[in-house]
Amino acid sequence: MNKNHKNDLKKIIKANLPSKSYRSGDPIRLQELPIDEKEILEGIESLISTFVVMGEKCLKFEKAWSNWLGRKHSVFVNSGTSGILLAMMWLKFHKATKNKNEILIPAVTWSTSLFPAIIVGLKPVLVDIDLNNLCVNSFEKHITKNTLAFLPVHLMGHSCNMDKINKEAKKHNIIVIEDCCEAHGAKFKGKKVGTTGDVSVFSYMFAHHIITIEGGMISVNNEKLADIHRMFRAHGWIREISEKNKKKIISENPDIHPTFLFPELGLNLRPTEISAAFGIHQIKKLDNFIKKRRVSYFKIFNKLIKYDKYLTLFPENKNEYLSPFAFPILVKKNKYFTKNEILEHLSLNKIDHRPIAGSNLAEQPFMKRYKKYITIRGRLTNSKIVHKTGFFIGLNQDTDSSRVKYIIKTFDEFFKNKGL
Repeated sequence: MNKNHKNDLKKIIKANLPSKSYRSGDPIRLQELPIDEKEILEGIESLISTFVVMGEKCLKFEKAWSNWLGRKHSVFVNSGTSGILLAMMWLKFHKATKNKNEILIPAVTWSTSLFPAIIVGLKPVLVDIDLNNLCVNSFEKHITKNTLAFLPVHLMGHSCNMDKINKEAKKHNIIVIEDCCEAHGAKFKGKKVGTTGDVSVFSYMFAHHIITIEGGMISVNNEKLADIHRMFRAHGWIREISEKNKKKIISENPDIHPTFLFPELGLNLRPTEISAAFGIHQIKKLDNFIKKRRVSYFKIFNKLIKYDKYLTLFPENKNEYLSPFAFPILVKKNKYFTKNEILEHLSLNKIDHRPIAGSNLAEQPFMKRYKKYITIRGRLTNSKIVHKTGFFIGLNQDTDSSRVKYIIKTFDEFFKNKGL
C-alpha cells in the first residue's frame, strides 16, 4: 500500500471509529472496542498482501508476548479455549497413565476451562473456591493417588496463591496449568500470573484485556513442550517447530517428505495474520490498559464499600496485584432486596452485567448428561454462594470518570429507593 493511500485510509478509519467519550444515556458495556486505526491498517495490509494465514505476524506477536510475559516460548492459537484444549491433550497423551489421570479444576470458572478435559478423556474433579479472591489458593486436601494436574484459574483478574500452589505441586509431583484468560498482568508477590506454572494459557477474545478479534496464547519455558503444542495446533505436522527438533524428526523419518511429516496428533486451531496484526499493536497498549482498569476498579470499590452490609466486594489482597477483568459483586442475604432486583435496576439503567464466569459449573444443566465424566469433591459451599448471589458489571480501559460516576450514581439510587 503506497503512503498516500495509507494516509487517506487512516483518515477514513479515524473518522468512522465510534467515539470513546461517554454521553448521558450511553450504555455501560462489558467492553468498548479497544482499537484505533493502527490495528485496522495493519489488518488491511495483511489482506492486500494476500498473506492472511498464520505467518510472520503471528511469529512477531508470539515473540512480543513472550517478552512481555517473561516466558521463553509462546504459541498463538485461535482462542483461549483452544489453548486449554491443547494443554489437556499434552496431559492426556504425554503425561497421564491409566490410574494417574485426574485434573483438579475450580467449580467456578468458564465452561471451557472444564470441557476440554472431558473431551480428551481426562477425569476432571471440581473443587471449591475461596471467597476472598474467587480462586483456589490451596489444593493439597483434594489430592489423591490419581491426581495428575491442577488448573488454577486466576478469575476476574485476581491472582491465585502461586507460592502455595507450586509448593504443593512440587511436593506431590503435580503438573500446574495456569488459566490466565481473565488476568493479563495480574501478579502474585511481584511475579506475573502465567510465569510459574508448567503451562499458561491466555485469551484475547473481545471482552478481555487486549483483543485479537478472537485468539489465545500458550506460554511455556521448555522448547520441546512448545513444539508439542505447535504440532497439536496445526495438523500434527512439523512445519512450525524449532529447527533443532525438526532436524531430529526428519533424520528419524528419511522416507517421508518433511512438509508432510506428522509425528504428533493435531487439529487445526491456527490463528490468522489478521488476528496477529491486531495483537502486535494491542500488546503495546496492554500495560496502560491495565492501569486504567485498576483506576476505575478502585474508584468504584471505594464508593460502593459503604454498602458492605449488603454487598460483598473484592479488594486487592495482600501480595496481589489485581488486573481487573470486571467488577464482581456478591449480594448478601438481607430482607430489603434480592440479586434479581439489583440486576433489573442495572439493566434499566443500561449497565451491562453477567454471572461470575459460568458460576458453579456443578449446577449447570450439562451435568445431567455428562455427570458420569466429572467428579465433585467436597460440598462446593463457596461455589454455590457465588452461583446464587454473584454477578459482575463491565469494566474496561474506557471506563472513564464519567462512566464511573454514572455506575456509582446508579447504585446510590437503588439503595436510596430501598430506603437504605
